[in-house]
Amino acid sequence: MPELRDEVPSDEALQAYCEEHLRNSIFSLIASSRLELERTYAADIVLAIETLHTVGGERFCELAMSSILDSLRRLNRLPRTDPFWVNTNKRPTIYKLPDFCKGILIDEPHDVLSLWTLGSITVWSYSNQFGQHYWERLYRLGQVELTSALTAALLIQITSNDTAQQFAEFLQESDAIVEGSSHLTRLREHGAAFLCTWVDRVLACMRTSHAT
Repeated sequence: MPELRDEVPSDEALQAYCEEHLRNSIFSLIASSRLELERTYAADIVLAIETLHTVGGERFCELAMSSILDSLRRLNRLPRTDPFWVNTNKRPTIYKLPDFCKGILIDEPHDVLSLWTLGSITVWSYSNQFGQHYWERLYRLGQVELTSALTAALLIQITSNDTAQQFAEFLQESDAIVEGSSHLTRLREHGAAFLCTWVDRVLACMRTSHAT
């Protein structure tokens, strides 16, 4: 992985560092060609990844990567005398962003950039969750489209962990069941068996939760 040589890197160096980290990340899947995808994934998963274009997947990835870079810039502006830097190498790295953003949210719980960054890093790091708590807060603030949360959930579903229950809970906690069900129905119409199975499980989780 690329490293930063200077404690206070130039914006150009910071951008190059960020781009190198993100170039082959989970966010690059949507920009990959079918041939590239077929080297790693089964045909049905390839179709599922390609279907993400229909729910604004490219836009989500652009916003996610932009939020990480903007938070790195914000961290770089933090004076190196600030207590945040104690026992660190004082370089603005992606791995410091979760603690940095969570610290901001303590004083500014509606800070949109921090929420976007935390949700995006959760996806970037192939977490077992897709950052649903951050997307829920952003959705309630009117600062994220439901399709972005859907893309985040599907990226984690495809690459690392089952998100059907998590996404069902996100829709319920966000009071977005009607809108979410509409998106899920359209997603199912694209016919990829992988996606159909996931959509059916999300809907089943919502029905089970509603019944109890």
